[in-house]
Amino acid sequence: MTQTGAVPGVSRVSADMAQFRRFLQTELNRVSRSGHTDPVILRYRALAQTSALDKAEAQEYAQLFNRMYSRWRWRQATTQALARRKMSQ
Repeated sequence: MTQTGAVPGVSRVSADMAQFRRFLQTELNRVSRSGHTDPVILRYRALAQTSALDKAEAQEYAQLFNRMYSRWRWRQATTQALARRKMSQ
């Protein structure tokens, strides 16, 4: 479904970002059964709840966001590779 004047690829980027946001929300709300919570998640959660970030905290928040995005991309790539392998067998 394309709209007149729509930029190619924008809907795909929006869909990917929506999937990432769901992944991020799931990760942030996950309760660890083993009592161990990922330190990246803990710090990201703490910074996300801070109302005013200074410059260093804002930079750290952006780096943690990028790190979480990289995790999501690796997970997506692994899932796709496993699906391709399963289909080829």
